[in-house]
Amino acid sequence: MSPPISSHSLTPLDHIPMPVARSGVLTFDLKGKDRDAALIRLEVAATRLFSHLPFLGAFVSPCADRDGSGSAFRVHSASNDTVPLFQLQEHAPSTPLLVNGDLNPEFLPSPEPVLPSHPCPVLRIKANVVGDALYLILPTHHTVLDGLGSLVVCKILAQLCRNPYTPAKGLPTSAAEQEEMRAHIAKLGASSTPQPLRWDSSLPQLSPLNPKEDRNMTLNRLYGFRAEQVRQIQQACRVILDEHALDTGKKVRLSTSLIVSALLAICCDRAQRAAGLGEICRSSFSVCLNIRRQLNVLPTYMGNAVVRVNCPQDPRILGPTKANPTYFVSGLAADDVHQICNIALSLSQEIQAYTPDHVAGMMGTLHASENWSSAVPPFDGLRFTDMHKMDFYDDYGPLGELQDFVVAGNKTAGVAWMLPTKPSPSGSKRPGHYELLIALERAAIEELEKDQLFQWVTATGPSKTKL
Repeated sequence: MSPPISSHSLTPLDHIPMPVARSGVLTFDLKGKDRDAALIRLEVAATRLFSHLPFLGAFVSPCADRDGSGSAFRVHSASNDTVPLFQLQEHAPSTPLLVNGDLNPEFLPSPEPVLPSHPCPVLRIKANVVGDALYLILPTHHTVLDGLGSLVVCKILAQLCRNPYTPAKGLPTSAAEQEEMRAHIAKLGASSTPQPLRWDSSLPQLSPLNPKEDRNMTLNRLYGFRAEQVRQIQQACRVILDEHALDTGKKVRLSTSLIVSALLAICCDRAQRAAGLGEICRSSFSVCLNIRRQLNVLPTYMGNAVVRVNCPQDPRILGPTKANPTYFVSGLAADDVHQICNIALSLSQEIQAYTPDHVAGMMGTLHASENWSSAVPPFDGLRFTDMHKMDFYDDYGPLGELQDFVVAGNKTAGVAWMLPTKPSPSGSKRPGHYELLIALERAAIEELEKDQLFQWVTATGPSKTKL
């Protein structure tokens, strides 16, 4: 049974993501370790985690918004909770992690699906032992925790695995601190002059494809993007930007994240169109932007502090490709490099528009809305989340170092994640490749893997062992 908490409403930003559970899968290698001691320590750490942050053991459910529509959400004590906060189960060595591309239901804390209209757990943890492997499943409700919130959960759990007696002040955050930051966000919205949102909530949602058709089935595939190939594109983009001598007043730097975002947007859009799925393609895509700094809250804030930044697929900021371009990337068409640079530059400019003043004004607009859920951005093309700098790979004491992290349980096509970068065995700070988890329709995945640009940047084919 989860500890009682004071019920609280979620912030307007918590109503922007889809009300779904995202499952982080943490993999450990128990070979050569004191298994019993490690699993006991894990249970002690999990118990302390839920005690330290009681809202993690709570439920989230809809409640009446100011317009009486019942479209808002609140966190409250789980009075009839039948799902333990922590579970441990040992499975037969042949038990698969995945069944038909989804997480094996045996590995989940609860087989019940997440329904937005029903109370759902904020977090439950299940440890699954299969041979020498430990799969730690952490389904978190997306309306309460964003990706960085899940990272804080893992950081606290790792610290308590290393030392279960760590004093509360030695942990990254506290329940009181989280409440203070929620209050700060509410005050910011109430005191700020409304400014326009940078997305159009009135756009109609696209009609879903028939999921019963095999070609429309969502597939989650893991790919490796070679870091050296990404750097070659970055260097070519520097030449392009110098040639166009943009009057920006400062030197433009296109980061790895911007280049990968643009590259993915191009390849996934082409793949869906080549697969005959043009009816679901929009003329833009979006990336997730962490706005904790603009909100003036700590990096350890666990609630949603992410907005979707929209960018056109064909911004044409730089004009057409030159007839004889001076930049050259072996194996790539000049038009592809030019388009990547165009999109990355446009995305950079969109991100820069999210200043602290503008974010405060957006919070004012959201606060004034009668129905917070009505401000949800439309599903507009690919949605990309960059997690590659999130430090999930930690030391969990007797469990050892985290071996692998992946996002699982996704059933939505048109989303992609750049996964946390694994520590290099050589100690190098420059990764050899970046892991990308891409979810598209089966027909689009088949076309994606034929795309010349995608083949050029991809280090390996799709993984058959992970989502």
